[in-house]
Amino acid sequence: MKRGLIFATTYFPLVGGAEVALKEVTDRLTGWEFDLICARIQPNLAKTEKIGNVTVYRVGLGRPIDKFLLPFLGPLKALGLSGQKRDVVWSLMASYGGFAALVYCWLRPRSKMLLTLQEGDPLEHYATRAGGLAFAHGWIFRRADAVQAISRFLADWATRMGFRGVPEVIPNGVDLTRFATSMTPERRSDLRRSLGYSDTDLVIVTASRLTLKNSVDDLIRSLLELSDAYKLLVIGDGEDRAELNVLVNEKGRAQRVQFLGTRGHDELPDLLKASDIFCRPSRSE
Repeated sequence: MKRGLIFATTYFPLVGGAEVALKEVTDRLTGWEFDLICARIQPNLAKTEKIGNVTVYRVGLGRPIDKFLLPFLGPLKALGLSGQKRDVVWSLMASYGGFAALVYCWLRPRSKMLLTLQEGDPLEHYATRAGGLAFAHGWIFRRADAVQAISRFLADWATRMGFRGVPEVIPNGVDLTRFATSMTPERRSDLRRSLGYSDTDLVIVTASRLTLKNSVDDLIRSLLELSDAYKLLVIGDGEDRAELNVLVNEKGRAQRVQFLGTRGHDELPDLLKASDIFCRPSRSE
């Protein structure tokens, strides 16, 4: 059995596309077991739990500041785990988890480090968020033994940031079997009614993490340009949820926007089929 050590800023149930992709990959890697260390962020999240073939260790105080503590607490936690050899140290994105992986590899210099790039924010934001560690951001790329990026844009960024090898571009995938089944008109009407929509409503659906770059606020504002028949179904959660709730209560939009929160991938195909228009805006991607 091969063993991997993953550093990520967050993990389930605090998810965006990167965390979902990581789970999809680790679920498919037979013959592997992983320890994943991330920031705790919220006090209700368990310090340790098993998700698939990944044992998740959350470090910190259960507060947002935990992501800033991760580069220091994460390596210490990893050193305190089982002394078994790690076949790979895997950093999910070159952010707080990336700094944690970097520090760990300094402490364990024989480690092989894989850096996966799934960043979606404007690249200049990452240096800003690094704060006092901004000067060391390039060290993550220079220390990596391999880089896997989901786009050529991010692969070129890795090279500019100092990665000495050739990044491997592997785009995000989709499991087509989840979308292959059909939906009867009766089932579609029943599902729409359960969500509070009539057959004459025009339902716009979006699925994403609720954060500034994903422009859900712009999508909400766009309802002012559309007739009352248009409704918005928002799937996902994130740090901007409270602000978006305030926005939908302005100018009479509260009855036209519904937040479903995070839903499992097994639910998404039917929710998409029950809707009329899919829209996934972004300020940076």
